[in-house]
Amino acid sequence: MDIIKATIREWRELGFHYDRNDDRRVWTITGSRTGIGRFSGLLRKFAADIRNDLLYEHDHYGPYCYLKIMNVPSERGFNSNAICAPRLDFEILADIVDSQTTHAKTGDTFGIKQHFCPDSEYNLNLSVMDDDFDPGMFDSWVKEKISEQNDASKPDLHGFPDG
Repeated sequence: MDIIKATIREWRELGFHYDRNDDRRVWTITGSRTGIGRFSGLLRKFAADIRNDLLYEHDHYGPYCYLKIMNVPSERGFNSNAICAPRLDFEILADIVDSQTTHAKTGDTFGIKQHFCPDSEYNLNLSVMDDDFDPGMFDSWVKEKISEQNDASKPDLHGFPDG
């Protein structure tokens, strides 16, 4: 159970959930307004750090570390590898995320590709959830492992009356 608890804790520390669907060519950031605000905060932090000026400098985020923000001076876009842009353009992306989230209602999911990089290979969707959204419990692997543990703790009642 330790790895499950650690994964939940890491999602909660991140403040939002992310996923990438390669068949649909989309990244999805799911969170409350505060959680999505934490995502835009990561973008701003990356943009503000001059150490990220190095070509292909990047940071990984979350328990699985496959969300990657990368400085690519000649490209803006979303792909299966990363969210790419010139370092300072991540501030622009953060502004777009904040602006779009401000006008969204709970339950809304919307893409921001057209606002930042219309020709991008992938889209970046934001999915706005309730204020009590728990990114740790949104993780499909976590839910699967908890379900397996719950099933394992149930006694085998086959062959017993009322079982």
